[in-house]
Amino acid sequence: QLYGRPRLAFKIPSSAFQPRPDVTSALVVVDFPPERPALRINECHLRTLLRAAFQQRRKMLRQSLKALLKEREVTLPDTWGTKRPEVLTPADFVELTEMIFGPGETPPGVAVWRGKLDDEARL
Repeated sequence: QLYGRPRLAFKIPSSAFQPRPDVTSALVVVDFPPERPALRINECHLRTLLRAAFQQRRKMLRQSLKALLKEREVTLPDTWGTKRPEVLTPADFVELTEMIFGPGETPPGVAVWRGKLDDEARL
């Protein structure tokens, strides 16, 4: 949702698959704007934050981000620390990234969302 607008194109019945799954599938289309919005953060930091936040299911942010916060020498306000990652919006994650890492820009040529980030890009 940070980079495009997803929309449901249509549902696909389970009878379209072999073997038949116990779920209903759908085709989701993502419409991307002509220009990517500027987030004012290093997206490598956003990826690091997202991985840490969702690594441990059903944990509050103060617990799931504990190692990252210690490494960055940052303390989360209680209003953030008591939330679970699944209740945050994409914009909330951008704000949280800026709070922990500060503003920045993604280094040119870094494929943020593909493969493993090296330590230099991550920090």
